[in-house]
Amino acid sequence: MWQAFERNEIDRNAIFTSRFPLLFKELDVAIDGLIFEKNYRHLLNKGDDLIDGSLGLLKELSLNHSIYAVTNGISKTQYQRMESANLLPLFKDIFVSEDTGYQKPMQGYFDYVFERIPNFSIQQSLIIGDSLSSDILGGKTVGMDTCWFNPNSKPVNPLIQPTYQIKKLDQLHDIVSKEKLLPKNTF
Repeated sequence: MWQAFERNEIDRNAIFTSRFPLLFKELDVAIDGLIFEKNYRHLLNKGDDLIDGSLGLLKELSLNHSIYAVTNGISKTQYQRMESANLLPLFKDIFVSEDTGYQKPMQGYFDYVFERIPNFSIQQSLIIGDSLSSDILGGKTVGMDTCWFNPNSKPVNPLIQPTYQIKKLDQLHDIVSKEKLLPKNTF
């Protein structure tokens, strides 16, 4: 459903009113999907399970780079999770699709973001993400260098080729330290 949302085939509300009811219907399980959704979202807001090394990497990168969070999802959830994980001070700004009126990979989402970053330069920016269909496709669509975080070595979609691909976050050091990438806005 998130991929259908990214393709602008359904609206955000359809995800939250349909995903669990459809799942439980498919599984033939007698659970109220809407109540489950409410409980799931409540617990999701409290989740801040960080990838090993991510906090240190963000702290280090924030010393020399402007870091922005670009994310699809619910603002309340994203802000609560980032606050709980002590990430908020590391970002210059956070752009949640719910607040922008667009979602990644839509051009409108990136236009919204770029208009709000002082002295923004696509040539001096890199989007890092784990989703080919939103992060990497979005970055490629707007002409930005992209880095696909692919820890499970999923196959690359031949239609969505990232500029860089990493399996471990510490591999990002080599990418951002290249002379052509400094200084860099990092998303």
